[in-house]
Amino acid sequence: MNATPTRRSPARASSSSPPNSPSSQRAVAAALHKYWGYSELRPLQREAIDAGIARTDSLVVLPTGGGKSLCYQIPPLVTNRIDVVVSPLISLMKDQVDALKACGYPATALHSGLSEEERRRAVGELMAGKHRLVFVAPERLLTPWFMGVMERLNVGAFAIDEAHCISQWGHDFRPEYRRLATLKERYPQASIHAFTATATPRVREDIVRQLKLQSPRTLVGRFDRPNLVYRVIPRTDIDAQVTEAVRRHKDEAAIVYCISRADTERMAEVLRARGVKAAAYHAGLDPVSRARTQEAFAAEKLDVVVATVAFGMGIDRSNVRCVIHAALPKSIEHYQQETGRAGRDGLEAECVLFYSPADFRRWESVLRRGGDEGGEAQANTQIALLAEMQRLAAAGECRHRALSRYFGQEYERPACGACDVCLGEWRQPEVGVRTAASEAIAWEGVDRGLFERLRELRRAVAAEQGVPPFIVFSDATLRELARVRPSSAGGFGRVKGVGERKLAELGSRFVAQISDYCRDKGIAMDVAAEAKAQPARATSPSGMTASKRLAFQLFEKGRSLDEVATATGRARGTISNYLEDYVMERKPESVEVWVAPALYGRIEMAAKQTGGSLLKPVFEALNGEVSYDEIRVVMRHAGLK
Repeated sequence: MNATPTRRSPARASSSSPPNSPSSQRAVAAALHKYWGYSELRPLQREAIDAGIARTDSLVVLPTGGGKSLCYQIPPLVTNRIDVVVSPLISLMKDQVDALKACGYPATALHSGLSEEERRRAVGELMAGKHRLVFVAPERLLTPWFMGVMERLNVGAFAIDEAHCISQWGHDFRPEYRRLATLKERYPQASIHAFTATATPRVREDIVRQLKLQSPRTLVGRFDRPNLVYRVIPRTDIDAQVTEAVRRHKDEAAIVYCISRADTERMAEVLRARGVKAAAYHAGLDPVSRARTQEAFAAEKLDVVVATVAFGMGIDRSNVRCVIHAALPKSIEHYQQETGRAGRDGLEAECVLFYSPADFRRWESVLRRGGDEGGEAQANTQIALLAEMQRLAAAGECRHRALSRYFGQEYERPACGACDVCLGEWRQPEVGVRTAASEAIAWEGVDRGLFERLRELRRAVAAEQGVPPFIVFSDATLRELARVRPSSAGGFGRVKGVGERKLAELGSRFVAQISDYCRDKGIAMDVAAEAKAQPARATSPSGMTASKRLAFQLFEKGRSLDEVATATGRARGTISNYLEDYVMERKPESVEVWVAPALYGRIEMAAKQTGGSLLKPVFEALNGEVSYDEIRVVMRHAGLK
């Protein structure tokens, strides 16, 4: 297959219908339901798919979990053509192809991990028209052999995944991506569609310029991920802090990011010594060890991975419930992308950054001596991005607002209710716990026991099929099954995430499991679908978070700080802040439930003697025998603060 390719025009789509015609829209809807079990598209997916069908160049920026892949998977289906997806990692290609095949979608990949026989078979199937998508790495795409294959296939469009890698202003510049600029020259009649999750306005402009996109349709989604709770916490005892955060998500997936390889191995050892099943992952490990860890994580045999930035781009596990940064990320783009690996199923997830100003100096040293492609100029660009990340971490501003603004978007809500600043934790930073309110909403009506039973069945099916569990069904689909509890194939097929193939192959097994469980427990089946759980919006219209509102109700009933902390799932320091606000806003006649009358008198006298509203002089006047929590409550109640 080393023959010099001859120029041909890409095949015309079999359907002459324009992308916005009723017949085209029906075809899109049918494919969406048949292969993925969805009844509607997310914001901007329709526009991106229309651009793909019409073969109009496009730049599509959607956050992690925003559904980018559907935008390039549907057009070749409804036009009956072959498209090429450029993807940077073999593991990423493999996961995507496995997921597509599980849905019955015709796709394949060509990469260095294939044997000669596997490669010949894949090419033969492509030539026979058995596939609609072929995945390939950028360095293989432009080899004479593969260009010859593309000429014979009459490729209609190229989808460039992780397109930010082509920009020198991006956080993950890759020189091999620059060669993609020749695609437009070599295949002028093929459209090019650039996809990325993280790109500032400057990077977006550079992508368009480097790929030579012609009058592209630019579609930029909302960068905000409302189901993620962001916390930035001063680093004190990092081993204890990371351990506590991981334990809050027992038996759930978590990723811990560290700066160096040595850091990852040490932290993984610390966690293992404390009873947490954890493994290190970094580029210095041999390929077999890396693959073993990655596969164990994807198969849900391992829930905690401690990694450098080398881990993640090829990971598509949708039910990561916690992402922890043990040190400052390299850039806001890295932070957005790495935290974006949490909650890809749309359910609640926590993102915790343990930060020290010393991290900047450490990263700067790494970048200066690291020999990044591009020399000193590229190192200076990376250090400027690092400085932006440091400013975000140090600022006491709503994290959702700060991230949105960095990517060129306004954040319209007055408070997110899903970050340490808006949850009132910024005044007294400490290791927090996941919200509220958001978790309760997402689990509303779900039978936890049935959910766990379905997880076990999902793992068994995944093992039989040789694929990661999330490819079988997402956590969101399992929760909906455990909420609705269908008793028939018809009811099972109406659950979001169940396509035709999965209904045919797996419906009877899952319905049988649900039926057995419900019969044993004596609970109803075919529960009417109530309003769907919404992504974490823990703030009421008045601006009060749900956990704070519940705390106020419990204070009214005279509950102690510890009782309220347990009931709300919030840290005791946060509850203390809530109590101070409660005393200030509700002005209760007495606070003796929280401070004994005799102690109240001592604190009030000490406060008056010190002659001010500061806490520390009062604390010292009382010889350190009284907690700051009690001092704050008394001073607020007595009008001294």
